[in-house]
Amino acid sequence: MRTDFPDLSAVERAINQCEKQIARETDRLVKQTKLGIDPSASRRLLFAYHESLMALKRAKRVLEKPVKASPFPVNQSPSDRK
Repeated sequence: MRTDFPDLSAVERAINQCEKQIARETDRLVKQTKLGIDPSASRRLLFAYHESLMALKRAKRVLEKPVKASPFPVNQSPSDRK
């Protein structure tokens, strides 16, 4: 883990929490299915957790990449140059 990005540890904690939520919701879905209860709400929730987990993992990869220097000064786009 890089210590120069404090947000990275927050993302890692969120990934860990999301993985725990997925495990809990998976257990719930299995129980609902065994009891004959409609599991559609749990499936939708699992899908949302999975999408969140994928987004968090993408954010982690972005935070882990070295930052490249921009060829343009801050707040200046190529069209602003003379």
